[in-house]
Amino acid sequence: VGRSRGPAVAMVAGLGAVLGLAAGLGAERDWAVGSFGLRAVERVDGFYGRHEVLEDDVSRYLLVDGVLQTSATRMALGPAAPGALLAAGNALELVLWLRPEPGRALVIGLGGAAFPARLREAGWTLDAVEIDPLVVDLARRHFDVDLPVTIEDGRRFLNRSRDAWDLVVLDVYRGEHLPGHLFTEEAFAMVRRRLAPDG
Repeated sequence: VGRSRGPAVAMVAGLGAVLGLAAGLGAERDWAVGSFGLRAVERVDGFYGRHEVLEDDVSRYLLVDGVLQTSATRMALGPAAPGALLAAGNALELVLWLRPEPGRALVIGLGGAAFPARLREAGWTLDAVEIDPLVVDLARRHFDVDLPVTIEDGRRFLNRSRDAWDLVVLDVYRGEHLPGHLFTEEAFAMVRRRLAPDG
């Protein structure tokens, strides 16, 4: 996004993170199962928390420590129709309005890859980084994610990379917690160095 739009993009990305966090504040681990017609597809404990894939007749959800990370809407009827998931609405999608022409994007933080799927659909070339291999596994098995993912800490990846992107998205949080080392002045300076001149 051009320099004049930088604050707007930062605000949109921050809003997306806040909305995601607000969705899970005070949530109990089993807050939704049964109460809203949700069914547990898979639950597994990993190094970065309790991972749950839930679904109802309309959508599928990925939660970490009870906090919603991704929701995806089924496009086709039937429990196992291939390609049946479509990324649900997301505040980050405003980026597509701010920068409609596709380019090369780096997405740090995968979740169920709802936003990366929208970028790809809009013609963007994607690189994705995710610290948690369990999230990548769940995304591939339950959210039809087929893009290549580097399993690494986002800041470490930024520090060693020499590539440039037109868009860098930090969509990272674990449960209700932000990884502070990705939200420092130094980390944002790394992001700036990895942006293309009009990124």
